[in-house]
Amino acid sequence: MAVTKINRLTDDFIPQQIEKQSQLQQRLDLFSASSFENKGVGSVTFADGTRVDIPRLSEEQQQFLATQQATLSPEQLLKVNAAAMSLSNAVNNELATNPKATTLAATSSAFQAQAQSALASYSAAYTSGSGGGAPGTVIGCVTNSVQLQESQLADYANEVKARLDMGHEMTTDITELNGIVSAGTYPQTLTYTDGNGQKQTATLNNAADADNLLTTLQQNKSDMSNITNEMQSELQNMMQNYSAAINLLSDMLKQMHSDMMATINNIKD
Repeated sequence: MAVTKINRLTDDFIPQQIEKQSQLQQRLDLFSASSFENKGVGSVTFADGTRVDIPRLSEEQQQFLATQQATLSPEQLLKVNAAAMSLSNAVNNELATNPKATTLAATSSAFQAQAQSALASYSAAYTSGSGGGAPGTVIGCVTNSVQLQESQLADYANEVKARLDMGHEMTTDITELNGIVSAGTYPQTLTYTDGNGQKQTATLNNAADADNLLTTLQQNKSDMSNITNEMQSELQNMMQNYSAAINLLSDMLKQMHSDMMATINNIKD
């Protein structure tokens, strides 16, 4: 009698796991590394005409995430976002100390523990049976983490743009001030952008006032250029790290798929 119950349980269990594997495979096809790297959907154009393409989730990926989170309460949503942020931070920290960690097997045990904790927290935020089940919530956590990576890229790119715009305004101000100096007619007023990006108005009563302000503006422009150059370099590093992060997160999904397949095959055998 006990054997009959076990056989019945096993017969029910295998089709369920095969169906889960099939659904997971469809999601893995949607969330491959190449599909995550959907560059060119969004972009930031700098004052000098340079354009930086910011990768974004595809419409299908955004719809998946929106559908999965549609039934969450505000409290649950805070928890899943916190878990996704935890995974994103763990990925960034791992790549900072181990740049070659583009596969799960190459990561540290500390990262794997942090990733497992983040995934568990993300899944625990869902009520039983919602969010697509455990495989769905794991993919959701990874997708949410990718979205955070992209948001960080976009925010930083816009910050670089703002700095470059300020530098462009400073250059225009210096040109205008040089014109005043050359004309030698005083008093004059000049509205300019200061080192903090704020608009200021100066009254120039004589050549000394103009020369002093010119020295200040040139120094501000030099400082801004140095900061901007550093930020542009950092943005380039972030773009490269994004690609590495996508490879690592995608490999996590593939590993999950392989583990599920191994479980199904063992049960069949």
